[in-house]
Amino acid sequence: MKLHEITSNINQFYNVIADTELDPEVIEDTLSSLMVELNEKVDAIAYVLRKLKAEQQFFKEEEERIKAKREVLANRETRLKRYLEEQLQLAGLDKVKTQLASVSFQNNPPSVYVEDETKIPEVYLLPQPPRIDKKSLLQALKDGVDIEGVSIRQEKSIRVR
Repeated sequence: MKLHEITSNINQFYNVIADTELDPEVIEDTLSSLMVELNEKVDAIAYVLRKLKAEQQFFKEEEERIKAKREVLANRETRLKRYLEEQLQLAGLDKVKTQLASVSFQNNPPSVYVEDETKIPEVYLLPQPPRIDKKSLLQALKDGVDIEGVSIRQEKSIRVR
């Protein structure tokens, strides 16, 4: 039986108990068997949830490991390019052609370097939409401040251990 069927049966049985006189032993046996089925389903779902959580953790750790490895390679590439650039500049060479590679200096597109943001005229600033500071709102509500259009909501979530 599926979990939703078991919970439906439990609810139906509670309705039957409320409407009729049943032998207490029948009630206890029926509820006991329904709870056994419910517990088995909950255990099965909890097992799958733990397995999914473990797999997520494994992939997260793998992502971090691979990211760290990629970053090491990117840093190595940057250092090696910088070393090559420095050595070619020291040798006074703008271009070197070998059997495997052609290395040369090129002009990059012009870019802007901002030395002091406070001195930039407003016409060059992009407007940003206001963002709600939910942490401050929550604290204000907890402190008893009445703010229209805002309330504290305490929701529940399931925890499987």
